[in-house]
Amino acid sequence: MAHSVLSTLAGIVAGGSVAIVTQAGMPAQDLVSIPWDKFLGVGSGGLAFGVAWYFLKREEAMRAAHERVVSQHLDAASKISGTFSQTVDRILAENRAEYQQREQRLIEILSKR
Repeated sequence: MAHSVLSTLAGIVAGGSVAIVTQAGMPAQDLVSIPWDKFLGVGSGGLAFGVAWYFLKREEAMRAAHERVVSQHLDAASKISGTFSQTVDRILAENRAEYQQREQRLIEILSKR
């Protein structure tokens, strides 16, 4: 869509400029005296500026979208790592409790003999 807008605007500017110059009732020798190289240089410079502006805006939008995606992934990764660490802590606590129960029971059995 942006390409069509830029090309339409460039066409309007170029067409309007040529129409103004040619329909101004200038004789043919006056048309020759117009510095077309400078006129076209300004037009192509404006077009280059417009294209550069478009790509810079697009890059800025892509960068913002990338930052949103990265922040979402970082949030998800932190939630996953938090859940993993809580699960590991719970499993270790359960294993320690079972180990202590077995050790206590073994001590009781050995102390009775």
